[in-house]
Parts: sequence; structure tokens; C-alpha cells
Amino acid sequence: MPTKPALIDLTGDSDTAVPAAASSKPTKHKNPHTKQKILSFLRLHRSPTAPAHFQLSQLPPTPALALANASTQLINTTMVDRGWACGYRNCQMLLSSLLDDTRYHMHERFPCSVPSVRALQECLELAWRDGFDPDGAEQMGRRVVGGRKWVGTTEIYCILAHFGVPAKIVDFHRPTAADGTNPTLFAWMVEYFIASEGGERRRHPVYLQHQGHSRTVVGVEMAEEGVSLVLFDPDVAVLEQPEIKHFRFRLCDTRGVEQYQVLYVDEDENVFAPEYVIPNLISSVRIP
Repeated sequence: MPTKPALIDLTGDSDTAVPAAASSKPTKHKNPHTKQKILSFLRLHRSPTAPAHFQLSQLPPTPALALANASTQLINTTMVDRGWACGYRNCQMLLSSLLDDTRYHMHERFPCSVPSVRALQECLELAWRDGFDPDGAEQMGRRVVGGRKWVGTTEIYCILAHFGVPAKIVDFHRPTAADGTNPTLFAWMVEYFIASEGGERRRHPVYLQHQGHSRTVVGVEMAEEGVSLVLFDPDVAVLEQPEIKHFRFRLCDTRGVEQYQVLYVDEDENVFAPEYVIPNLISSVRIP
């Protein structure tokens, strides 16, 4: 017999499909607003197999902006993975930029398209088997495929290493201003993105981790009122025609966050030498 379609719980209380036969409630007449509510819900959460995409090239350029590679995509979490998959979605954003960089295409494991969350989980386990971050692998039980374990900066390092992409990690371990903000983090970001201005190739985006969430920094805005980071947040859907204000992250927004951890792609000339080997043991630079 053919499988009956599943009924999706649109209340937001569950992301589990319920078999149609399990419901014994009689069919009710829909009120005139039901269809609009469902459409609004689907626009917000999207399909679990087709996250919402917005490409950085769609953002109107201004002289105040210094942005990452224009092919970088915003890839949203879905109603299935919201709450645990932000790390994987940010990794997908990094890879959407790296796919535009032919320097990495020669590695035998480098993907030809942005991998799915499950594929990234499989790559993480393979990286652990290859000896990357043995302490972290032990802490995670060496198993993530099909589960909902959160991943952070060190796991993204391992996934990128599996693809032949070296990365570096920087720890901003405390606020550096008396008001509890972190201007040192912002200064680092400005230096990172300004370095590629006027060059042949823009920098790749930066993975930004703090307690409970991660986002992708795709540039900086240097306006008269101060510096803002330009963030792609996998948990925030964008409008059809978003403006820069929808992606701003101001210095005051760092208040109350004790620590930030940054991962960026190492583009030093030495890493492209045939004899270069990506370190298995992960280290970081601590600022300040």
C-alpha cells in the first residue's frame, strides 16, 4: 500500500511528522486567515531540504562597506534543525565562499557543491578518524551523524581540514572596554576585511562563536556613527529586498558576552605548498 502523507505540526511545538492515520479529530472548516498563517509560517521556516538563500552580491555596495567574497550565501536553519545546527549552517556559508576559490579545488576531498548538514556530520567523523582534534573527538563520543549535538569552532576546523582547507582560531576571552563591550574584536575584524580591499580577491567570511550560538561575519561597515559588523545569522530569515541595516551588529551588541571565538581561513602562501600539512592538534591565538 502507498504510504499516507504526513501531517506537519504547524504549531511550532514539535518538528516531528505525525502519521495521517493517527488523527481522529473531525475535519473543521478553515477560517479565512488559516491559509495566510500557513504561508507566513512556511516563508519564515522554509523547507528542511531547501533553506533560504541570499547571496552577498545582492547587497548594494557603499563606500563604507568592506565585504567578504561576493559569492557567500546566507543559509538558514529550518524547522527541523533550528536550535542545534547553526554551526553546520555557518560552515555551509564558509564553503559557499570557498567554492568560488579555485586554489582549494585540487584537493581530492574538496566538495563540488555545498554539502548537506548530514554530509558535514559524516565529514566531521572522518576527520576525527584521521586524527584531527583527538581530545574534542573524545568529548563528543566520536559520533555525530544523524544526531543533534551542537558543534563549535573546533569542529568546524576539523570539517574544513577534511576538505583540505586550513584555518586558524582566535580567542577574545574577555570584554576590553569598561562598559563591557569588545572593541578589540571589532578592530580585528576591520583589519581582516580591509586587508583585501583593492586586491584581486576578497577575504573569505569569518565564523564567529559565542556561548549558545554562532554566526558568520561577512564584512564591516565604517560609518560616521562608528564601526558595525555585517553578520549573516542562520536563525534569521531575510526579507525579499534586505538592506544593510538588517545585517548590522554594533559594538553595543557585544555587551554582556564574556567570550568570543573566531575561525578564519588561513590564506598564507605557505599553506598552498604541496608539502604543507594541516595540524591535527588545534591551537588558538589569545587576544588580548
